Amino acid sequence: MALSIDLRKRIRNGLDQGIAPATLAVSFKWAGPLSIAFKPAANNLGHHCRGTKPSKIDRAVLEKHVAEFPNATLKERAVFFGASAAGVFYALNTSGFSYKKDARFRERDEAKRAAYAEQRNGLRTRTAFT
Repeated sequence: MALSIDLRKRIRNGLDQGIAPATLAVSFKWAGPLSIAFKPAANNLGHHCRGTKPSKIDRAVLEKHVAEFPNATLKERAVFFGASAAGVFYALNTSGFSYKKDARFRERDEAKRAAYAEQRNGLRTRTAFT
């Protein structure tokens, strides 16, 4: 359970005055380890992010791998880098890569389109209610 900033300040003042953490825990009805939560070196009493671990995936190696194997799946890249598929997905997104897209342009076959349109129009006239 998180402590409010007001309660943190009161506990910090008690620790600075030399009151034992066990005594403060009893007086503030807190069962957590006060001595660990309020180290003397910590000046910021607000909530803070502890950060993230460094990435297993080197961005330069990832870009080289994408250039060499553009059709590799996330699972294949995860095995290559020794990371999870979600980690590879995150690394690809932060590096500016997006999903694979079908870059082929499919030309229209006018004969097939005309045959389909004729068939469709024939179905309409047969099924029309008169």
